[in-house]
Amino acid sequence: MNMVNVVLVVSAVVSVPACVFSLMVMAGSRKEAKRMRELEETGVLVEARLAALAPFGNRGYAAVRYEFRGPNGEKAEYGTGVTLMPVHVVGDTYPLVHHPRNAKIVYQGTRAAVRKERKSQEGFARGAGRIASAFFLAGALSIGALALGP
Repeated sequence: MNMVNVVLVVSAVVSVPACVFSLMVMAGSRKEAKRMRELEETGVLVEARLAALAPFGNRGYAAVRYEFRGPNGEKAEYGTGVTLMPVHVVGDTYPLVHHPRNAKIVYQGTRAAVRKERKSQEGFARGAGRIASAFFLAGALSIGALALGP
């Protein structure tokens, strides 16, 4: 087996998992973009009060819990991890966008931030699709070269 055949075999073997991984990334990005689009179109902007702040580790991160009024007026909570660089103060209010019928679908930020995140996720999905097609094409070409080669 000469060096050209070795390179073609390695290319064919590497292209399969890379293509599959790119397709998985694309599916996740599309799902997140769909969720962001739904929040952008029907989301309700509320002011959430920071109820709890618990720093963890020594790298400037904290677990926070926000309280806000849900879709039916009931008290809802949202917990996430944040960096402490913009100072967070317990008791202050922060913008939060939630789904009108399900208070568990939440994005921390304004509607403009939701739109920006949606566009970003759509870009990730397009990029992952391009990468998946490039790896598929590379694998197909290397397998074709192996089949046609001596």
